[in-house]
Amino acid sequence: MHDSKKLFRPTWSMRCGPQPLVGRIVARRDQGVFEAMNHTLLMIDRERVGRAASPSAAVIDSQSVKTNESGGPRGYDAGKKIMGCKRHALVDSDGRALELFPQPASVPDQDGGSPVINASRGSFPFIEKVFADVGYQGPRVASATWIAVEISSAASPIRSVSPCSPNAG
Repeated sequence: MHDSKKLFRPTWSMRCGPQPLVGRIVARRDQGVFEAMNHTLLMIDRERVGRAASPSAAVIDSQSVKTNESGGPRGYDAGKKIMGCKRHALVDSDGRALELFPQPASVPDQDGGSPVINASRGSFPFIEKVFADVGYQGPRVASATWIAVEISSAASPIRSVSPCSPNAG
């Protein structure tokens, strides 16, 4: 005797059609659909707040995050003591993502910054200056393109000031 619930339970392919949902999302990603959507929405949002559609300046930085063993680039960031990946992000002055590059965490910023800046040339040709922290200092990033890279040094330490009590003499 067959269990009728198992017999009539729809399979994944029956529910989602010939291509599962994940497959359709991956196909759209590989076709550049999400990148094109981000670019269009970014330009619309910049114009909405009164800025030019394409930015003339950007900020680059990275973030190391822990990842598991499966999928994606993985390495050890000795400075932050993290096994995982590093995301290099190029954003406009309001923080909108222009370019995002995942790389193994073991890739130093000065090596990982060049591909991000180079990739921005196609979508954002009017960027003239990129602001970066000292991790991006060096000839690789500076000579990646004709874009000027300004290295901002560590901010001067903020001294805490204790308020004077009105009774202090």
